[in-house]
Amino acid sequence: MAIPITSLKGNEISAAEIEPPITIATEPGSRNALSETLLLIAHMFRILFTGAYRPPRLVTYFVGLGLLGIAFKLYFTGTVLKWDQEGYEAMAHFVAVNKLLGPLGVIFQEDFTLSTSMLARIYGLHIGILPAAFLVLIFLHILYVKHFGIAPKPYQNPEDYENSLTLSEGGSFIQHLKGLILYSVVILVVLVALSALFKPGLMEAPKAGIEVTKPPWPFWIFYPIESALGIVGILIGSVVVGAGLILIPILGAVIGSEANLFKITRTLVGIGLVVWVILMVITYFSPVMKHM
Repeated sequence: MAIPITSLKGNEISAAEIEPPITIATEPGSRNALSETLLLIAHMFRILFTGAYRPPRLVTYFVGLGLLGIAFKLYFTGTVLKWDQEGYEAMAHFVAVNKLLGPLGVIFQEDFTLSTSMLARIYGLHIGILPAAFLVLIFLHILYVKHFGIAPKPYQNPEDYENSLTLSEGGSFIQHLKGLILYSVVILVVLVALSALFKPGLMEAPKAGIEVTKPPWPFWIFYPIESALGIVGILIGSVVVGAGLILIPILGAVIGSEANLFKITRTLVGIGLVVWVILMVITYFSPVMKHM
């Protein structure tokens, strides 16, 4: 069965058809994307609560932050490429947000080029540009972790942080890497088995002019803000989250007292976590609303 690829201009759908490899290819990957996103979020909170963003691991943190951003973009582009109703509405919101960015978002406006459709541009991001950037950053991230050592585990005393920077910790990197590979293989086997036994469902082909889905769950925190402020709420929420994640390591570089640093940053992270949970709960119980 062919999958309709539509135009996002206004509320019109233009007739164009392709064979279904894009949609079929996304089915086994949906649980992979889900598990990756969950693990990355948990890893980020672990870094923030244990202070692993402090100098000299500042660069490691920012490279990891780039990896987190790319992972979310991969999740989003994968959602669009399903090209069901959820994917269509996600694309429509993406185009609307890029309109707010003016010249910065012009490349993701439909009339930027007539030779390459929006869906083809998203496909290029998903299978080419984003994976390439991810590979480069993960290589750098591993190098920095190897160079600066493994950060202390949660709830260890401040001296452990300094000790983790010494050369004596270098041997633990190989052990850490072996553990990562083992856990990755186990998770991959489980995900492949789940994908073989229970295929993720797809919605019907998209229909223009309606809004009947909520965003993918990693983006639920923006839904109540969008409901209150409109499309600009997505942009504001994204800027606030990004600024907060950038602010934390800057505080780690300028605040000399570790006691004050942990008190301030853990309070900020704790508040952020509470707000995140509240927004997720609000989205879960909120009815679907038309924002466009």
